Amino acid sequence: MLYWQDSEFSARGAGFNSPTDCSGKEVAVKRNELYRQCRLVKKIRGGESIQTSYLPAEFAREGRIVKIREDDGSWDDGWVIRLVGGSLTEEQLAVLERAHWRLNRETTKA
Repeated sequence: MLYWQDSEFSARGAGFNSPTDCSGKEVAVKRNELYRQCRLVKKIRGGESIQTSYLPAEFAREGRIVKIREDDGSWDDGWVIRLVGGSLTEEQLAVLERAHWRLNRETTKA
């Protein structure tokens, strides 16, 4: 699961847990909030690293710099929102993620 953070907000990229502010306190989330698909780009030695994630619509702005939380809990800083695409509700995003998990599980059984 992809996490992200900027100076105002910290949350899971897909928005399935309660988001927190930078001090770790939970913040209220609108029910069925909209999420925007964002292309995240980070400069690395020899080029760029690119990821796609759904971020809360109110924070999905081209040019915004965010941090991504790694699986081990550490933060990876310097990701820039390069493109902002279509939107999904939290419920639609949950359905999409479950379908993705099922597809990965089915295709890795061999």
